[in-house]
Amino acid sequence: MDFTHYLCGDRPACTIEENGTSIYQDTGHFSRAGSTYLGKKLDFYDAIERAAGAHCSGAEVDGERREQGVCALTPASAS
Repeated sequence: MDFTHYLCGDRPACTIEENGTSIYQDTGHFSRAGSTYLGKKLDFYDAIERAAGAHCSGAEVDGERREQGVCALTPASAS
């Protein structure tokens, strides 16, 4: 899953803290609190379910559609 759009948007620097919660543990990993915060904020379960249902990207292989790729996540309130 790609969080770049949510955490960086068009800003020159990505968000590293939001509402008092440190998002990252280090340069490549979310902190436990950050992961929990983002999971709730972005409503991961519903976002993944919507992405799967929307067939965000895919290709036909041997006559069968195979879904692949990453869908952009948006905050739950935006859906």
